[in-house]
Amino acid sequence: MKDEAKSGLATPMVVPRRKLRVLGTSITLLDPVRERAKADLGFDIAFEKKDFLSCQRWAAMQPESYDVYEQCFHNLDIVWFWGRCSPSISGACPSGTISRTL
Repeated sequence: MKDEAKSGLATPMVVPRRKLRVLGTSITLLDPVRERAKADLGFDIAFEKKDFLSCQRWAAMQPESYDVYEQCFHNLDIVWFWGRCSPSISGACPSGTISRTL
């Protein structure tokens, strides 16, 4: 505080970098794609990779833990049934991708 008074400058506010949390399997969540998207979009992307059944269960039981659920369309029945997901914005994501209900 004394240093701030001497210099007349306030300490800049630290804003955490935004992160997109993607839940899916290792079949579709590819690290080279994540790295390229991260560079192109300018924010962090975290992949949570699980086996099929664990991924489906996680999506249904813990929707607050992810922003995007990436799965094949026929794997979404349980998660969709429980109202844990909603369609992605048209054109914003690949066809068939859904995100959690906010």
